[in-house]
Amino acid sequence: MRKKILVVDDDELIRYGLQRALQAEKIEVITAGTSTEAVLQLSSCRYDLSLIDVHLPDFNGMLLLRIIKDICPEMRVIMMSASHLNNQDLEAEVERAQAGGACKFISKPFNLHELKEVVLQALHGSDEFQTGFHYCDNRFLNRRVRKKNRKPFEEELRYAINVIEGGGERRLLLQARGVDISEYGMGIVTEYPLRPSQVISLQYSNLNRIGTVVWSSLCDDQQTCRAGLHFA
Repeated sequence: MRKKILVVDDDELIRYGLQRALQAEKIEVITAGTSTEAVLQLSSCRYDLSLIDVHLPDFNGMLLLRIIKDICPEMRVIMMSASHLNNQDLEAEVERAQAGGACKFISKPFNLHELKEVVLQALHGSDEFQTGFHYCDNRFLNRRVRKKNRKPFEEELRYAINVIEGGGERRLLLQARGVDISEYGMGIVTEYPLRPSQVISLQYSNLNRIGTVVWSSLCDDQQTCRAGLHFA
């Protein structure tokens, strides 16, 4: 019988990417952008697995995990969360996920191939999979040390980002201004509203770099966005 999973994340690009990757494995994938949408989808209780983002716009993914375990106690659940959290906050999220009955915890941004393997292990009942939690990266480590090493970097740069529009994927070419930089990442200001976990391709000083957005916020003018990037 074909396996069926539910992906719950407010980032449309993540939903689209996971759906494409997992459908290639003959898995039926349903997506939801909010916890409320997910509860409606779960009313039939026909899913083998759920992937849930901890930080959802309507109510917390940990509460959704509790609801799922009440409705469908046999369903396996993988929790996902952004890796920009500090050690203490991330550890607390892992503990809550484990206590709530999740079988795995994945930090964003994740390796899509690796996540696909995790999903396949979960669907086929791997004993090893149930014994522990996994972080696809360790970028949250030593975050405070990195901040001290940043240097001023005021330079115009270009970057590209893939977005989902009209059900398809489109690549945007945009401009930004550098704020500071270190060997691990950089801060930028741009007119485009970047969001955590987005991956962008940077061009500056005759260099090409791949960066992941770990945090972003509106500037005082409410027209531009300041973001912190971590280099791949």
